[in-house]
Amino acid sequence: MTSEFDVIVVGGGAAGIGAVRRLVDSGASCLLLEASQRLGCVSACNFDPVRRGIGVQF
Repeated sequence: MTSEFDVIVVGGGAAGIGAVRRLVDSGASCLLLEASQRLGCVSACNFDPVRRGIGVQF
């Protein structure tokens, strides 16, 4: 594993995953950082984010 990256993306939601995908496709080396153990959790988890006060994060 390298310790140098062209881009570091913070947040593994839909936008972060999409950004990393485009950057890697264009030849950049990327590191994606996500606080939770699951990528895209707000859209993938089985709970209502509005009821829990998280809101929509797109």
